[in-house]
Amino acid sequence: MDDKISMDDELDRELLRECLEGIMKDVFHERSSRIVRIDTRRHRYSSSFASYIVSVQGTDNLEHTIFLKDFGVYSRPVERLEERRNREMHVYRDLLGDGGLGNPKYYGSLWDESQERYWLFMEFIDGTPINELGYELVLDAVRWLGRLHNYSVQNAQSLEDCTFLERHDHHFFQRTADAAHLTMSKLSPELAERVAPIASGYPTLVQAMTSQPPVFLHGSYRRAHILLDRRAQPPRLCPVDWESAALGAGLYDLAYLVDGFIPPQLDEIIDIYRDEVGKCGVSIPPMDEVVYVMNCYRLHRNMKWLSWALYPEFPKDEVPDLVTRAEWLAHLVL
Repeated sequence: MDDKISMDDELDRELLRECLEGIMKDVFHERSSRIVRIDTRRHRYSSSFASYIVSVQGTDNLEHTIFLKDFGVYSRPVERLEERRNREMHVYRDLLGDGGLGNPKYYGSLWDESQERYWLFMEFIDGTPINELGYELVLDAVRWLGRLHNYSVQNAQSLEDCTFLERHDHHFFQRTADAAHLTMSKLSPELAERVAPIASGYPTLVQAMTSQPPVFLHGSYRRAHILLDRRAQPPRLCPVDWESAALGAGLYDLAYLVDGFIPPQLDEIIDIYRDEVGKCGVSIPPMDEVVYVMNCYRLHRNMKWLSWALYPEFPKDEVPDLVTRAEWLAHLVL
């Protein structure tokens, strides 16, 4: 895709200018300045949806950099597309603004269903994903989960009333297992036969995965989705990509973050997590139960990948290895 933002016609370009003019006035309080230059380039960390860095200069020569996420342009089929894009917009606009969580600030949005324009404007964070950095940043990301838990405790009722948040209930988990088995049935009878006992044993896993009191979750708390902004003092962790935000067990986010770690590092991570969430009155199970539940979530994530295997862009040669990994994880928890 071209680095420059694609605008279908003059109307798109004019709408972008109007949105930026509103941000200049409402966010940067430059009410007397007119826009004289707009530059765009593709963000190197674009995920499923196209995202851009937009530089805006006014007549006063001040330049502002804005992050634009375009939910109308995506690189692969997106499951439950409408829910995901609406969820992220609402999370930034309605939940995270005053949470003190370090997230990028919400600047505005253009939601025009008739023209299929879905633009989300946010603070640009010139940060580095912590998967490119060291182990100490993982520990900082564990501590950040304690802040998210505290936010959940302080805003429990308002979060419960948020209809746009995913619910990690029985249906959420079981439908993924069913979808994975159905996808394997269409792809390969042999692979479907191997996945079948995992899907049939899922009700037991669902019980474990839904046993903890629900809290506010990022929902895809991978190290690639956590930016370190070194320009801030002190350096700032900025979790991004809130399309999967949910109410569910806090260990779900932890399992995503620490997938691949083994003792003694895993033990240290869990101990730090226990201490952090304990500060806001949240208790978690003993170590062996925590590891068991996180292995359930790791299996669930693997089953989610298998459910996507029919997408044209999905690397089909990786499917047998994913099935083998699912069998190994199932051996740990079933």
